[in-house]
Amino acid sequence: MVFLFMILLLLALVSAIGAEVYTQFLLTEAHYLGTTKSLGFAWNVLTFFILYNNLIPISLQVTLELVRFFQAIYINQVGLRNVLL
Repeated sequence: MVFLFMILLLLALVSAIGAEVYTQFLLTEAHYLGTTKSLGFAWNVLTFFILYNNLIPISLQVTLELVRFFQAIYINQVGLRNVLL
């Protein structure tokens, strides 16, 4: 899960850098678009982070939460059993 999050963050950063390069070098020659204003690097990172969010499926997140829940129940039962013995 952490590995997937790091890949998602890396993809968002690379895409935001690409968007900045595109805005600075290629859009300056597109006079027919009028004046183009960059929204900022952080805004681009957030935009691409949201766009690539499907990289981590919801089912994986739900499954991990269920596993944590059942592990917590198991740990509590084993701990209670050791206390009673």
